[in-house]
Amino acid sequence: QEAHEAVRPTDLFRRPEQVSRHLDKDQLALYTLIWKRTVACQMEDARFD
Repeated sequence: QEAHEAVRPTDLFRRPEQVSRHLDKDQLALYTLIWKRTVACQMEDARFD
């Protein structure tokens, strides 16, 4: 199968608000979505009492 590599941030320290001045509205929305999902998938599961 010849799938494309996933789109992902190259530096997790480049938060959406830091790159917003370089992106238009749609690009920022997409970057924010990708950044949040990338960070979320690296976190531990929530624990509830």
